[in-house]
Amino acid sequence: PLAGIPERDRPYTSLARVYAIAGRPDRARVVLGQFAQVKDTAYYRSRQNEVHEVLGEIALAEKRYSDAIKEFRRADLGTDGHPATDDPTRVEFNLGRAFDLASQPDSAITHFENLTTILYDGRYEGDVFALAGTHKRLGELYDAKGDRERAISHLSKFVELWKNADA
Repeated sequence: PLAGIPERDRPYTSLARVYAIAGRPDRARVVLGQFAQVKDTAYYRSRQNEVHEVLGEIALAEKRYSDAIKEFRRADLGTDGHPATDDPTRVEFNLGRAFDLASQPDSAITHFENLTTILYDGRYEGDVFALAGTHKRLGELYDAKGDRERAISHLSKFVELWKNADA
């Protein structure tokens, strides 16, 4: 139970995000509701970008793709109007997925390409989850557009990243 964990250590947004990704947006909303009741309002306000990211995941689970795009964009804005996260690859991955699911392949390609080309010193952490699949999806998107050269390039990068993966 979350109540058994000190308030600042409770993984509200991480847990809600997992529920949304697992197809349980109802449970994700319950966890976000619990988070909204934390006593430390400054702590709660400082995590609003994470809340918006979860709301984006909930919208994806509910097939409300335009809402997901809006929430993922809000997740990247701090109260000062500057990027709220130090990981620019995360927002590109989320927006790429949302545009892809919304059947907007050109926008999906733009964000997925941004993800693969961003120079960022903390890339490795997110790359283990997103990079190979992003190259695979870019290959598929370019193939659907008839751009064989780019399709082969991205699918080759996918194969290179996965060639030594566990069966």
